[in-house]
Amino acid sequence: MWERIMGITVIDPDGWDRKNLDEDWAKPLTFDEFYDKATESTVDRPMGERNESRIMARLNIVSYV
Repeated sequence: MWERIMGITVIDPDGWDRKNLDEDWAKPLTFDEFYDKATESTVDRPMGERNESRIMARLNIVSYV
C-alpha cells in the first residue's frame, strides 16, 4: 500500500527480514514502520521525488481522502 501511495518501488528489501521475507513483507505496516524499512532498502522513485517534503505532501493529501 505505501509503495503505491508514495510512488516508489522497493527493489532490494534490505529493511525487511530477509530470512522470513514473504511473511515480513505481508505484514501491514504503519507509515513510520514502512519508512524505516524503506530507508534501509534500495528503492526506485520518480525523478524529482528526492525531496522528502514532496513525499510528505503527497501523504497529507492521501490522508484526507
